[in-house]
Amino acid sequence: MLRRDFFGSMAAGTVSVRLARAQQQGPSGAGEVFIERPATEQPHKGKVLLALQAHSDDIPLMAAGTVVKRIEEGYTGYLVRATNDDMGDAPGLGTQGTIGDNVLRNERDNAEIARILGCKDHFDLNYNNHRMGDVSLNEVICRLIFLIRLVKADTVVCWDPRAHDEENPDH
Repeated sequence: MLRRDFFGSMAAGTVSVRLARAQQQGPSGAGEVFIERPATEQPHKGKVLLALQAHSDDIPLMAAGTVVKRIEEGYTGYLVRATNDDMGDAPGLGTQGTIGDNVLRNERDNAEIARILGCKDHFDLNYNNHRMGDVSLNEVICRLIFLIRLVKADTVVCWDPRAHDEENPDH
């Protein structure tokens, strides 16, 4: 086979494999709706899920359904919050209080969120809110590696690490 024909043949082979897989899975058009039904058994029994969020509202707003579904399917869940959410609400909005009041309230909220999601335990890393850019990346990585190894996580649910267009520095 000629070198210049190699990549063309390889691309054609890849396309045919993907086409065959798509035909096996059945049609999926833009107008069709797919609903993933709950598993009747616990196919993930014994696995561990680590849900990682920057703020106490990230997982509940973005991935609560996924986390609950996986826990119901047998995962043991753990919730990690990176910041202490000490900034509180904007002036005139939400619950007023001191920085300490905000930290304590959000710590309790995070524990309650973990309970509602069905998590076995939760961890608070307590970095300052909107200041993750000032923290050593090596420190954050080491703490996360420690937690992943501690709970022996099989699956991690988190913010998209490649979402560089995200405006919040904590994400």
